[in-house]
Amino acid sequence: MSYKTVKALDGSEGVSFESAAYPGKYLALVDGKIITTKPVSLSQCSFTITKYGEEIEPGIDDTDQKSAEKVISLINAIGQVSNTPACKNKIDEARNAYQALSPAQKALISSEVLKKLTDAEQEYGRQKGADEKKRAQAGTVSVSDSQKAITSTNSDKKDVKGSTFKILKAKAAGGKKSVTVSWSKVKGASGYMVYGAQCGKKMKLLKTLPLRSPIRQQS
Repeated sequence: MSYKTVKALDGSEGVSFESAAYPGKYLALVDGKIITTKPVSLSQCSFTITKYGEEIEPGIDDTDQKSAEKVISLINAIGQVSNTPACKNKIDEARNAYQALSPAQKALISSEVLKKLTDAEQEYGRQKGADEKKRAQAGTVSVSDSQKAITSTNSDKKDVKGSTFKILKAKAAGGKKSVTVSWSKVKGASGYMVYGAQCGKKMKLLKTLPLRSPIRQQS
């Protein structure tokens, strides 16, 4: 059967194929099959040429293709991921543009290209978290150095170097045979190392505790 090429029935810039033997009937893509039928859905009878002389692809609007290509360009432009405002802006721009696409337009973006975007988002989050951790640790003292400073200081005469009340705000409630110590929770702390000693004796580690917890020291 022979066909003549006519302007796309759906008004797009594509083409439709009308049967020469049966005028008014056209090639249509229905349920994955090419058949000759009277137009029921104009888009099923309309085809966009994507590779001239090699391939025709039904149902793809030129506007959809351009919208998808714009998002693909934005994703590819992300490049090397770094924890910088410029990189974050590129990632956000690509994600927002993708979210604004219609379902048909999203379907034109391959899983490989979309993975570039999700990978970039995950890598940015990883780097941001690592940098925040570094900043939080800047200026802190190692546990071993803190232990040396505490155990070598005569706390009867002076405070341990670098110690401060305003962070922990430790309080002690004394009894005849014991002392109960409480303190404020420190943001980001995973636990606490409590040191103490009787008057005139060297400080020593009494206990390592998770988060906020009171400790009772027997006299």
